[in-house]
Amino acid sequence: MLVVVYVKLVRRCRRFFRDGAAREIWMRVAAKCQAVEQHSCFEGLGLLHLFIPCMKMAEGGEDAKFFIEMMRGEWGSLSRSMDVNTFWVTSWMSMFAQLAKHDIKGEIGWGELKILINLKLI
Repeated sequence: MLVVVYVKLVRRCRRFFRDGAAREIWMRVAAKCQAVEQHSCFEGLGLLHLFIPCMKMAEGGEDAKFFIEMMRGEWGSLSRSMDVNTFWVTSWMSMFAQLAKHDIKGEIGWGELKILINLKLI
């Protein structure tokens, strides 16, 4: 029960994170997420998914630039690194869906990414 309260609290507080928080969050969990041969990668992805303020994509600024950079690079490749794990795939797809929802200016360039996402989900 207490975990549910913490999750709700973090989700409601994300909107108040300052600009640039997304890069700082990634820096804290990147090593765990990149270690796909270890179990700690799931912990890192869970923390990233919980704390990353995707709604900041709509506001522009440093977080939006960071999201664009990561979607065109590391996050796209990391999301494909463990195709057979349901937790891994759904966590990345959920974050991508939130980014797509808040990418009202179409800055990420979903054309190529959309093809890769559709292939993964088929």
